[in-house]
Amino acid sequence: MIKELPTIVSIYPLPFDIQFRHEANISIFHQGNFFAYEESKLVEDKEYAASVFPDKSFFCGLLQLELIPSDVDIWIFPSPSSKFDFQSLFSLFIYYKVLPVDVDSLETFKNWSDKHIVFIPHHNMHSGLGCLLNESNNFLSVTQDGGGDFGDPADLVVHLYESGNHKRLYQTNNYFNAANFHAGIAEILSFRENGKVSGLSAYGDEKAEILTILNSQLLRSSKLFHYKKERKSRTQPVPKRLNLDSFDKYKLLNPSPGHLELRDQLKGFMPQDIACTSEKFISSTYIEFLKKLLSEKVFESLNSSLTSSSLPIFFSGGFFNNVLLNREIVNNFSSSNKCLFGMAPGDCGLSLGAIGHYLYTSTRVRTEEFLILSPMLGPSFSSSSIKDLLDSVHLKYLSFDSFEKTCLKAANLISEGSIIGFFQGRAEYGPRSLGGRSILADPRRLSSKSRLNQLAKRRDWFMPFAPAIIDSYINLYVENPDFANPFMQIATYMTAQAKKDIPAAVHCDGTSRVQMVTEKTSLEFYLLLNKFYELTNVPCLLNTSFNRHGISTISTPRQAIEHLLFSNIDYLVIDNFIVGRSENLTDSYILHSNATLSESEQLKRLRPIQ
Repeated sequence: MIKELPTIVSIYPLPFDIQFRHEANISIFHQGNFFAYEESKLVEDKEYAASVFPDKSFFCGLLQLELIPSDVDIWIFPSPSSKFDFQSLFSLFIYYKVLPVDVDSLETFKNWSDKHIVFIPHHNMHSGLGCLLNESNNFLSVTQDGGGDFGDPADLVVHLYESGNHKRLYQTNNYFNAANFHAGIAEILSFRENGKVSGLSAYGDEKAEILTILNSQLLRSSKLFHYKKERKSRTQPVPKRLNLDSFDKYKLLNPSPGHLELRDQLKGFMPQDIACTSEKFISSTYIEFLKKLLSEKVFESLNSSLTSSSLPIFFSGGFFNNVLLNREIVNNFSSSNKCLFGMAPGDCGLSLGAIGHYLYTSTRVRTEEFLILSPMLGPSFSSSSIKDLLDSVHLKYLSFDSFEKTCLKAANLISEGSIIGFFQGRAEYGPRSLGGRSILADPRRLSSKSRLNQLAKRRDWFMPFAPAIIDSYINLYVENPDFANPFMQIATYMTAQAKKDIPAAVHCDGTSRVQMVTEKTSLEFYLLLNKFYELTNVPCLLNTSFNRHGISTISTPRQAIEHLLFSNIDYLVIDNFIVGRSENLTDSYILHSNATLSESEQLKRLRPIQ
């Protein structure tokens, strides 16, 4: 049945439509096989995938699945804005040699497109990812982001998938939502990414005075919760902040800390206390809103109740990249409804979600027939091409005749304190590195965290790292196994054993963003973890994305080699080759004990908001 389905390409955003702020990504489905990847990972600067078409991702996918553009049966795009020009799309398809020869005018293209082009609304693309990750054929989905796009400007939608049909049960168009309020807190703290608020919050305390201020920003109604986000004035671009080696258009156009009125009220408070109080305020009020919404608007319409319903709930949209919020969602809803989170909740997951939505609603094939078990959906590279590259740049390296021997050597290097870049098989889809393109370190060594943050990654000292744990040992380190997620999407409290065995992987508040690794989700990473366990009796590695701050997660062997030579990781383990940094540099880097600052020293550097 699967092999009889059409070959599908899904692209987000819609080429030539006016979508300046969304992450370009592409997914392909062919005879039961998937390819999915983000254009930003294939360019040098992660915030600068500015093409009208994700060219590199597209051709990577065609290569991976052995296709050419004219093999594609169905093209999926997001619903267009009212100003979209069909002529531009026709020109694009001509350029990429998609169309048969008899489709040679705009009129014939429109006739052809009726059978071959499908438009799916933004939030249906978010929710559709659940069709590929959820074993149940019937489920609810809650999608929440800052406000969709021009073709689907909702901020929140509740969906019902049932017996091959999809229905929107409820939606709001509220710009002043919790997701945008969270972004406002990040702006006040001079952060580009909302996740930094979550990371810093662990070092602060909940303050009653801050909570009072935040509560004054919230207006509750029967239909929605309105979070104030008023500006005194617009910020002006600051060209002098230009860094061509790490180009970030958003930072140039929106320099922090901005001019939000709320910032004036928070002056004098410590940033870690603002972060801590804000995270708890946003989580608690959003959970309050969700309970009210599901009870009064959703389950009532289904002649059910929140406590009696057993429908799984899939949460998607950029707001659910917040691992602290996700923990509270599981805490509050999992007793009655299984809570699910995908590998790409944000806009980078929309192209794959669109395929899921299309397969579910148009083919009537049951979800278990096209269930995705692994996030490794990106490009891969042959062993011979990697060897040719290593030889062409005259690098010294070790070569092994089996992956088992490669893993044993890599595990030994990590256990001796080395930081390695791990490049194996297909790349991950989504914002998390899950063992395909990862930097790995020994979680037993507390120094691993400071080395990674301050030297290898060069990012904020307070950001935690994820422990990747073999699935059969989750109970050893995680207090509640229900919080173990294969995609690092939930922060969970760790056991006393974890704090003893893997201190570098446990955040200062006793939590970790755990990645549960199985043989099916990532075979190569699973094998490495088992080798490390055989050596150390610790079934866990410290895992973070294979990049430096402001630079895309690496995608190609050439990028991996450059990262090895220009950063402070010690070894690159790529296919069955291991490349050492010190062996390939005349002025090798030596780590000194005073090269990093402790967390207590870093905390002393923080100052109140001014």
